[in-house]
Amino acid sequence: MTTQYVIATLYAALCIVSFACAKNINITKKQSIYMVSAVLIAGAVLRRYFAQQPLTYHYDIYFFREWGDAIVLLGSKNVYSSGMFLDYPPGYMYVLWLSTLVKNFVGLSHTGRGYTFVIKSPAMAADILSAIIIYYIACKKLDEKTAVFLSRAYTFCPAIIYNSSIWGQIDSWYTLFILLSILFVTENKVVLASVSYAIALITKPQALLFGPVLLFWVISKKDIKVFLKAVVTGLGCIWLMALPFSQTISPFWLIDLYINTFGGYKYFTVNGYNIYMLAGLNFAELGDSVAAAMINPAVIFICFIFCAWSYFRFKNPARNFSTAVVLISVFFSFCTMMHERYLHPAIILAVMAYIYCKNKGWLAVALGFSAANYLNVAGSMHRNILLVDIPVHYSNFTSILTVATTVLALCLACAPQTYNADK
Repeated sequence: MTTQYVIATLYAALCIVSFACAKNINITKKQSIYMVSAVLIAGAVLRRYFAQQPLTYHYDIYFFREWGDAIVLLGSKNVYSSGMFLDYPPGYMYVLWLSTLVKNFVGLSHTGRGYTFVIKSPAMAADILSAIIIYYIACKKLDEKTAVFLSRAYTFCPAIIYNSSIWGQIDSWYTLFILLSILFVTENKVVLASVSYAIALITKPQALLFGPVLLFWVISKKDIKVFLKAVVTGLGCIWLMALPFSQTISPFWLIDLYINTFGGYKYFTVNGYNIYMLAGLNFAELGDSVAAAMINPAVIFICFIFCAWSYFRFKNPARNFSTAVVLISVFFSFCTMMHERYLHPAIILAVMAYIYCKNKGWLAVALGFSAANYLNVAGSMHRNILLVDIPVHYSNFTSILTVATTVLALCLACAPQTYNADK
């Protein structure tokens, strides 16, 4: 696993050197547009190259193919009652539906690399769109040279590239809507925030972890109309998106789907490099003990109280992003049943926290999670697909890096100087 160490270290070093050098560079708005355009094109070309290589997470790609074909062949209303294994909610089924239609229209082979590329394309597109959002917001809040740096750093982040173009997973897709939701919260656009969050939630159950951010923001408004508008819009959007896949008008079947999804992996950790990996409990069954059952409720409760306390202490809009980073990183580090990819959104959320409060500590958090997430997903790929034994030092180092970066995020989230860095 030496290659993975080298890639993570080289990326971190390049980011640090580039950020330091950027201080002495002055560019115009027009120049920055040319530069970021070149970055985005290069990022897209690089993703296209990796997406067409033989290495991919075949299990996930197999199910994505089968689900897409099932929707076309059986009809959307019958796919969830067909008896096939399907633990994803309906949100991403629309994307797979379209991918299958494209495959059929073009005449691509069901098992060919062309169809695999089509399946990977939405997540890769989400990478590029996320980089554009970083550039746009950073230009408004910071300056052009920093905007180009941050956009470039995210575009070429090994963890981001690996997830979408090599692994073929959809974390970048739902992360894009989490990002949009929090941005709309920051701009007090309740309807758009609710719609974006609803799309994220009906795409990936892990979006539930970010619910407290919207809850805290709604409470801070002290307006029942804002609360009702958020709830009605969000639930209505979920219901409408689920309706084509439902055999009844009731949306309650979604609750069973989410419960089954969360309860389907009753292990201390599912390749997630966290404190349980450090303890040697990867794929160790939780069992029926009360102590094991209480771990997640206890972590969630403590994290919720901490986030509420830190959120309402400050008025800086960066609190929306810092709270989101704390939520996902604490859950990943200390909750059970975590998969290797769940830390993915923390990277861009930490970048956004820096943009809004200008505290460089959040860049350190973004770098730490970039390295940890990349080493984690690469380790899982080597273990599960390439059947390579992962050295203990590799998983232990990555787990320690993850937990240490989480602690740094906790410290930054509750420190007053974090939100006064621009003064």
